[in-house]
Amino acid sequence: MRHTDAKGGDGDIYRGQTDLDLTPRGFRHAKRIAERLKKLHIDKIYSSVLKRAIHTAEPIAEAHNLKLKKSRKINEMSFGIFDGLKVKEVMKKYPDLYKARGKDKMNFRIPGGGENFNDVRKRALSFILGEAKKSRNKTLMFVTHASLMKSVLIDVMKNKSGEEISNMLDYGCRVYLKHNGGKLHFEKVERD
Repeated sequence: MRHTDAKGGDGDIYRGQTDLDLTPRGFRHAKRIAERLKKLHIDKIYSSVLKRAIHTAEPIAEAHNLKLKKSRKINEMSFGIFDGLKVKEVMKKYPDLYKARGKDKMNFRIPGGGENFNDVRKRALSFILGEAKKSRNKTLMFVTHASLMKSVLIDVMKNKSGEEISNMLDYGCRVYLKHNGGKLHFEKVERD
């Protein structure tokens, strides 16, 4: 699941590892989703360590009487020196890096500890698949971030473009995947 509405706007800022919280609308949306998901059986729930994911996951964990487990392995992508900056600032301050990243987002690493989509997919999948293997026949929920979800779904949904996948990942969307034979398989996406 992607976290709900967060400060910084969608696409206005490179939030990445910057620990911005939910907006008031995001808090309300998280509570509505928790209420809606009461009917869904969930055995374990995980969140990134960033506030926007934690505060989205907490009402769901409470509704299911589960302890929320947090992991940096499902944190948002690090945008290095872009992290926390507005897109317009980056375009002005680092025009060459902005253009270079735009040409190859899958592989380009922004200086200052930045990750690319391949880096994020490796760290996320190792964690998600590891937890799935330890919890056979259990329903696990991971509350995380758009870039991380996109990086995993590009691998799972090979017939979809990165842009098509990005368009699926609204705030609060739930992507249902099935673990089978050490691989993840797409089932459906649920939006509000």
